[in-house]
Amino acid sequence: MASKIVLVHRCKHAETDDGSPLDCSCKMKVSLSQARRKVSDGSANWKKALMGATDYHQIILCGRQPRIPRASTIARSHIERAFVHMKSFEQSRIESYGEASQRALIELGAVARDRVLIASGKTTSKEGAL
Repeated sequence: MASKIVLVHRCKHAETDDGSPLDCSCKMKVSLSQARRKVSDGSANWKKALMGATDYHQIILCGRQPRIPRASTIARSHIERAFVHMKSFEQSRIESYGEASQRALIELGAVARDRVLIASGKTTSKEGAL
């Protein structure tokens, strides 16, 4: 019965399967029929064994999405350090973040403004590109 259980690898080490054992903490297991189904529909591959043969006790999931790093943002703590504690590094970080945001918006087709909108919704300057 133990031979009908297949270990499923979702780890980052599985991307470079050269036949050597994977040093990971993957614990998910599926039945042999489920593993065959995943391999046949293309969502997994059999793990390679040492001599280039196929290891029918392990599969590697395909198409695993890499983790995307979080986008940098300005948090409340950054604003407090910049303007309450007057930290110049945080102030310049907030300014460069704003400039980068504006450049990104312009690249997407937005119109740049050189003044901030006032409470009435009107601006005191003309619109234009930077």
